[in-house]
Amino acid sequence: MSDEALVPIKEVDNNKIKKLDKDKTFKFECDVDDKLRLGLREIDYYSPYYFENFYTKQELEEINPIFRACNTLSEIQEHFFNLFKVKTTKLQLAENGENIVISFIVGWISGTKEIKFELIRKTVENKDRALETLYLVQKDNYDILEQIKAACSDDTKDNIAKKIFDLIEKSRIDLIAEFNKNL
Repeated sequence: MSDEALVPIKEVDNNKIKKLDKDKTFKFECDVDDKLRLGLREIDYYSPYYFENFYTKQELEEINPIFRACNTLSEIQEHFFNLFKVKTTKLQLAENGENIVISFIVGWISGTKEIKFELIRKTVENKDRALETLYLVQKDNYDILEQIKAACSDDTKDNIAKKIFDLIEKSRIDLIAEFNKNL
């Protein structure tokens, strides 16, 4: 996937989608080369960040002996895809507030067991291109909001139009204040 790609949710297999909180939705990725890669990419919004971590078969077996039942990383990969689509699989922020933890519930001899994998937040390689993409997304959104605001300001007698106009204006002011606070 290119760094600049914006993946619409409708193009992602439902079995590879999970939410983190109410406003962030991620696509699950699991690849095998010489190591197994677990990854997450935000969908429906452009983000210059992605989350991943790599594991050898031995490292997975050290995390939990259940992985000894598999002969290859490809076999483990298949299990991860099956586990991810289960409702008990959850995403949560790691203690550091930056990384994401995937929590899988797996069958065990005497019931179930939770296995957690912390995925490290990384920035796309082409940061200049990512900043340009973010700028273009923000500019497009601003232009759309200005068109909505203009349409709503033309009809000041309509209460709904006035509420939309006020919300857009308030969010613009709040966004500028938040930006200036972080300088």
